[in-house]
Amino acid sequence: MAKNTIHDRAYKADIIDRFQLKDTDMYLNLLIEFQSTVDKFMAFRMLTYVMELYRELIYNHKLTRLPVTFPLVYHGDAQWTAVPS
Repeated sequence: MAKNTIHDRAYKADIIDRFQLKDTDMYLNLLIEFQSTVDKFMAFRMLTYVMELYRELIYNHKLTRLPVTFPLVYHGDAQWTAVPS
């Protein structure tokens, strides 16, 4: 298989922070992606990152209840020019 194909790609966000909600056993995740270029499929990428995080939590950490995950894209000061459809 050729290098750098879709099969080799790691689906990982830049930062994932986990926060416990006060006085509960519940958690939420903040998934942050730093993006320097416009990607018209950014929403799909973020969905993939969330799904891979959930897969990790289910199969490797044996969670039976998934935390709420908030995906956030930081693009800096530049204008985002992808069509929002």
